[in-house]
Amino acid sequence: MLNYAVVNAMKCGTTSLAQLLAQHPQVCFCREKEPHFFANEPQWRENLPRYHGMFTPESDQICGEASTTYTMMPRNATRVWQVLHEYSPHLKILYVMRHPVDRITSHYMHATLRGIVRGVLPEVLQSYAGLLTFTRYWTQIRPHIETFGADQVLLLFFEDFGKRMGEFLDMVAQFLNLDPAPFHEMQSGSANVSVVGHVNHARK
Repeated sequence: MLNYAVVNAMKCGTTSLAQLLAQHPQVCFCREKEPHFFANEPQWRENLPRYHGMFTPESDQICGEASTTYTMMPRNATRVWQVLHEYSPHLKILYVMRHPVDRITSHYMHATLRGIVRGVLPEVLQSYAGLLTFTRYWTQIRPHIETFGADQVLLLFFEDFGKRMGEFLDMVAQFLNLDPAPFHEMQSGSANVSVVGHVNHARK
């Protein structure tokens, strides 16, 4: 059973947060970082055994995953928040926001490098709707808050990864009822090197 989901927009630190959570001993993270299961699987009820097979939790671990498609209205026509709530009304939702200009610029660079879009940013804004719509954070996360309740949705800021990572991780730990100590050990130990690398790369 899934206990929590990270539903950030693209380029808001999804990989970094997923890696941090996957390293916590009380967490069993999905083998596929972004399975997109509840957004892309119309027959999700019938295929739950396949989805649950992506997790191998120990008895005291909680299960989590991260999929950016869970907040991609209107490109994703599935009302993901309703599907998630039907799956588990007790699910906890984490949503990281980033300065809108930085997110749009990073998404634009990502799409340009992969040949998804061509042209300068002002022109692409007119043709590639996702740059703006995925950055309308309140529009994207509001249905989840209204469906699950504000106490089951944690709103975070990408910029706090670098500036106040300790406080950021403490909030995550408290929200998920995790021991914060392993997160602090990651910060001071070698495990943090790869995490910081992901954060720095995501800023580009």
